[in-house]
Amino acid sequence: MITTSCAVVLIVVGSSLDYGLCSSYTGMPSYQPKNFFLALGTLLFAYGGHSAFPTIQHDMRNPAEFTKSVVLAFSMMAVMYGPVCIMGYLTYHDTIRDSIIPSIQTVWIQQAINIMITVHCILTLTIVFNPLNQELEELFGCPQHFGWQRVLIRTGTMIAVAFVAETIPNFGPLLDLFGKLDLI
Repeated sequence: MITTSCAVVLIVVGSSLDYGLCSSYTGMPSYQPKNFFLALGTLLFAYGGHSAFPTIQHDMRNPAEFTKSVVLAFSMMAVMYGPVCIMGYLTYHDTIRDSIIPSIQTVWIQQAINIMITVHCILTLTIVFNPLNQELEELFGCPQHFGWQRVLIRTGTMIAVAFVAETIPNFGPLLDLFGKLDLI
């Protein structure tokens, strides 16, 4: 949460610094309905953590408070996404592709954001992959205590994730597809 908040602040600061230079060189894209739905799919993917919800609720001290925690988490995400989307659109218009980070002109801000996002991803891997790991452990009949079987399955999961991340060069269309599937 702290690393993500710092990254958001740095993105807003970097976009603000670039506003004078970049906003005058970019044009507003023409409206195309398909672009709206692509953007909607990407946005919905960002909020699509429902596969982890049962595990999170099960692990809570007071599972009856789950609704409050979901509303708070989604509200905090909206507060973080809002300024990034607004500043990105106002500053860079249609020149942004899958990520706003390469559009930021100040190199040290770009690098700091990349470090913050990397730390965020590393710290959230345990939470995000826990439901998948538990399902795989149950599927393969692993004991519930720490053992070589659990290490093997969790290592295999990470190797598979790294393989997919390295072999798929552009996640944008894939995120759009999964976001659209969230609507179903």
